[in-house]
Amino acid sequence: MNKRTDNERLLEDVLAGESGEGARVASLENILRLAQQRRRVRAVRRVAVVAVLLIASTIGVMRHFAPKTVQLEIAKTNPPAASLGWVTSQPLSPAELVTSQRLLPGQIVSSLPAPIIVHTVPYIFREVGDDELLALAAPQVVALVRRGPHEAELVFITPQAPLDTN
Repeated sequence: MNKRTDNERLLEDVLAGESGEGARVASLENILRLAQQRRRVRAVRRVAVVAVLLIASTIGVMRHFAPKTVQLEIAKTNPPAASLGWVTSQPLSPAELVTSQRLLPGQIVSSLPAPIIVHTVPYIFREVGDDELLALAAPQVVALVRRGPHEAELVFITPQAPLDTN
């Protein structure tokens, strides 16, 4: 069985003095009045929040688009005499100038072993056909893959080592 709390006993004592039906009607009217008051307070709160947001956004937009005031400052034209000094310059002598020139093919230094330098002659070349291209790569296995009527790719095929099945 539930224990009655002090609030429940007090409520029973207060309601016991009044008639049953009259107390209920008064209690319901009081509850309805309080509910209407809460509803009004909530509506006023919502309107106030919307109004504050509108005012804040209006002020923000007005500040963003308002012309900026420029405060003019007068610059000092007479700097202190201690910071002044004469600077003189003279042209560099030929021994002080740094120059560069192109290296000849025999003078090129490389960290790679034996670099291969290829010299080409301009405009002396010819187009190689498919058979000649495959013959040039003869020791290796290659395939010529066509991507279009005027586009092809030479693919070098390397045999794969057999898988270990141990």
